[in-house]
Amino acid sequence: MQTILATIVVLGLVMAAMAIGVMLSGRRLKGSCGRECPCSEEARRDCALAAEHHAD
Repeated sequence: MQTILATIVVLGLVMAAMAIGVMLSGRRLKGSCGRECPCSEEARRDCALAAEHHAD
């Protein structure tokens, strides 16, 4: 039982350290491909409207 609790505490501390590091670095999080979306602004707007219409 002590091993499980220690593991949870260590993982929690690691996750908190990573979150603080991201906040302090000031960088924005990116998608897995690491680059900007190749879609035009108009295409993104059309996709958003289609998704909104589909949700109704």
